[in-house]
Amino acid sequence: MALKLRLSQKQLLLISLPLVCEIVCVAGLALMLKQSDQETAQLEHSKQLITSCNELTREAEETVFAIMCWKATSIRHYDEQYRKLVEELPKLATKLQTLTAFNPSESKKAASLAMYSQSVIEMTKNIDKLENDANILLTPEMREYQFNLELLRSRMLAVQDSLAAEERHSLPIDRTVSTQKHELIYQAMSTIIVVNILLSLLLAFYSSRFITRRLGVLNENAILLASRKPLNAQLSGRDEIAELDRVFHSMAEELTRAEQSKQEFVAMISHDLRTPLTSLELTLGLLGKDDGSEAAREKSKSRLANAQRSARRIIKLVNELLDLDKIEAGMLELDLDKTDIKSMLERSLDTVNEYAAQSGVTLYLDAPPCEAVVDGDRLGQVVVNLVSNAIKFSPKGSAIKISLQQTRAWLTVKVTDQGKGIPSAHSKKIFDRFEQVDKDDSRRGTGLGLAICKALVEAHNGEIGVVSEEGVGSTFWFKVPANRGIS
Repeated sequence: MALKLRLSQKQLLLISLPLVCEIVCVAGLALMLKQSDQETAQLEHSKQLITSCNELTREAEETVFAIMCWKATSIRHYDEQYRKLVEELPKLATKLQTLTAFNPSESKKAASLAMYSQSVIEMTKNIDKLENDANILLTPEMREYQFNLELLRSRMLAVQDSLAAEERHSLPIDRTVSTQKHELIYQAMSTIIVVNILLSLLLAFYSSRFITRRLGVLNENAILLASRKPLNAQLSGRDEIAELDRVFHSMAEELTRAEQSKQEFVAMISHDLRTPLTSLELTLGLLGKDDGSEAAREKSKSRLANAQRSARRIIKLVNELLDLDKIEAGMLELDLDKTDIKSMLERSLDTVNEYAAQSGVTLYLDAPPCEAVVDGDRLGQVVVNLVSNAIKFSPKGSAIKISLQQTRAWLTVKVTDQGKGIPSAHSKKIFDRFEQVDKDDSRRGTGLGLAICKALVEAHNGEIGVVSEEGVGSTFWFKVPANRGIS
């Protein structure tokens, strides 16, 4: 399953994977160098330890040799050499003990070597007390010293060999294994570097192909939109290109709706303007043929009444278009003032009472006295529109109820009719421009009235809606804040 990542996240991943490989390589190299340093340090320590053992044993032998030569030959050089070596032996023993301080086993052996070297010093000091004599080496006392010194030398060599063997055994690997290990690490690092390069190339290729393919879809959609053909399916994912494609599809849908609205507007204009204008043209033509008789005058009056209705229809349409344009442009200004809502409803019903009587529909008002800060003329326009629509689609002999409800927060006006109702599919979009339930109905209007009602109510920070049941009737309602102040 593809990861739904944004382009920035994919680019970060593209950079991160090779970087992680580089970090692994550097970490491996650092570990190898650390191990190598540790091995080198341990080898150096072993070298110093074995060298110190050898120096201590050798100088112990040289001390014995110098004292023997001094006593047998009385040559001053040997005496000076002896005294110098006697001073150096304790220092070498101390150095050896320092090198083995962190290893109990080696420290114990170093202490034995130090003790033996001290014994050598003590014996040679005893020899130094004897008189110089060319034949001193042949005396029984000197032979005993030689025997004891040889015994000490053997013991020191044995401890030295044991210490050297233990030190060699403590080394982690020999040089052959170390070399093989380093070669393996170098091979692994070389492999990782090659894989890293291949991975970078693969990711770069995938990213480039992925982006190019999706940009190609956008380009194709632009061509399809210009040709007014259906667009490709929306791109999946959460990246920026997918978001741009969603915006592009949304824009295409808006353009389609705009085109549809344009067609509906043209159809509406052709019907609602051409019909009354044709009627006016015919009326004026017939008036021009009036012969002055009584019958002709009566027909002229009827034709003038028809012409007046046609003119009103044109004026109403133009006013609705101008109002809607003003509202959508944000140029509508409300004249807010404290208003008697019941009186406003009564005035609105007076405007449509004649229309209701002609349609055989009875109007009922149920409104308690109340006041609110609203634009009375604009809300009256909303009421007149809603009631006029209810009259238009109500059967003869039915009743329409206009009710007012007040709560602490809201004023709610309802217009309930007994018409055929509105299908649920149209309930939400009936307040859109040019939207009509039945466009083939001869009683249809311009499709602007409810859109204007919605804009006027929302300008009061209110809400508007409809509750309808097919075959039973509809209740159009709107509510506005009850306690709005005057700014």
